[in-house]
Amino acid sequence: MGKLARLTSAMLVGVLAAQMMAAAAKADPATSAVAICSYHTSVTGELGGSIRVPATSSGSSTYCNLRRGNFTRGVAILQQTLREIYDQPIAVDQDFGPATEQALKNVQRRFKITADGVYGPQTRDHLCWQTTPNEGCSWYPAGKDGPG
Repeated sequence: MGKLARLTSAMLVGVLAAQMMAAAAKADPATSAVAICSYHTSVTGELGGSIRVPATSSGSSTYCNLRRGNFTRGVAILQQTLREIYDQPIAVDQDFGPATEQALKNVQRRFKITADGVYGPQTRDHLCWQTTPNEGCSWYPAGKDGPG
């Protein structure tokens, strides 16, 4: 292969890679740069009581996402709230599968927010999280967390 052919081939690969990355970002711009909620953290809810919410692996940020295919402790916390507070008939098994996705869509529709079955900060702020011990629920404190 000549020098010009190699250069043309390399440029084509670069252009295709850039187009694929741009398409992926367009498909889901709200979640493309947000971490996965692989763990959980405890905070004092707005109504008092300790609530556990999905968080990043260090537990330092709740600015994170969960979606179908995730298998984390954060998923289990979300599932527990969906089941116990919102009466969604799902298992608490850390597996964000089709049942968890549908349960989350049901609750998102209830709040009239985007019902995409993806958990992120908007959904977090609308959910009433189960308090510990199980004495009811409380909302995530307003302004508690942001990007980073």
